[in-house]
Amino acid sequence: MAKKINFAIGKITITDKALFTKHMAVMLKAGLTINDALDVAVEESVGRFSNILIDVKEKVLAGSTLADALSKYEKVFSNLYINIIRVGEKSGTLVQSLEQLAVQLEKENELRSKISQAMLYPIIVLVAVVLIGGGISIFVLPKLTSLFQVFQGELPLATQILLYIVNILTKYGIYIFPGIVVLILFLAWLARTRLVKPIWHALLLKMPIVSPIIKNLSLAQFNRNFGTLLKSGLPITESLNIVANSMQNEVYKRKIKYIAQEIQSGKNISAVISKMDKIFPKVTSKMISVGEKSGTLDTVLIFLARFYESEVDKASKNLSTTLEPILLVIIGLIVGFVVIAIITPIYQLTSTIGEQT
Repeated sequence: MAKKINFAIGKITITDKALFTKHMAVMLKAGLTINDALDVAVEESVGRFSNILIDVKEKVLAGSTLADALSKYEKVFSNLYINIIRVGEKSGTLVQSLEQLAVQLEKENELRSKISQAMLYPIIVLVAVVLIGGGISIFVLPKLTSLFQVFQGELPLATQILLYIVNILTKYGIYIFPGIVVLILFLAWLARTRLVKPIWHALLLKMPIVSPIIKNLSLAQFNRNFGTLLKSGLPITESLNIVANSMQNEVYKRKIKYIAQEIQSGKNISAVISKMDKIFPKVTSKMISVGEKSGTLDTVLIFLARFYESEVDKASKNLSTTLEPILLVIIGLIVGFVVIAIITPIYQLTSTIGEQT
């Protein structure tokens, strides 16, 4: 078979990994060997992902396990993904492990899509407001300054404020707008640094509008990943450490690592989680307690994951509903201020002319 060559471009998405995982499960279930299944996967993939799969296939042909071959690309395949594959290979249940991973990736992709869709409307409105406001401030309002110069007496306060803003934008706009972009990029970078990231993530969990989404998203991720790992046969402590490293929120990551340490000392998961009711609701600790006592912890965790995924869906829908009136009020206040600032002096001028005639 001729070696496939691809340009190493393009981002590897969750959809790419989910399709690869699902197709591998289907092909192995149909009786194909791992090598044959990887051959087909390479042909079906493109770009950088195809190049990665080519390398994975070559490593497997050289005698490496699939998990070890995938572990060379830890930025693409998570620690959770690789460990589930490793357990599946050792226990002879690779097909089941791949099926579980495919479901897990599909659920993760669905949650991200719901969040993105919820944020789309507010982002479009904000971008439109900034562009329209900037265009009016730069091209329209400066032309009104010459009109206001004919006024005798003191201009209304709103007009003075508007003229001051226009003058600032006219003189320094070329520096202000790029400066704002640089500031946003700097703050985004700062929020990802090791020092600031935990503080920022803790603040996000306290913000009224975004807090429910982040909490439910983190809880859904924790329960599904933990349940999937336990279902694959990994020990509880090892599973918790893997889940902790897969969490996006630093607060949950640190708390889950702490839970893993407490489990090693002989405590129950539910007993430890019950003391963290600010980030783990009571229903979580109670359901986990039922799972521990009945020996169905993995099933209970998957059930909780579905529950919190539905909560994310509700919260993301409510986000647009909540932000829409807030954005409309803000836009209305800005438009009202500009109208008052422009109309008031014109009205005063026409009144003065009427009195003189």
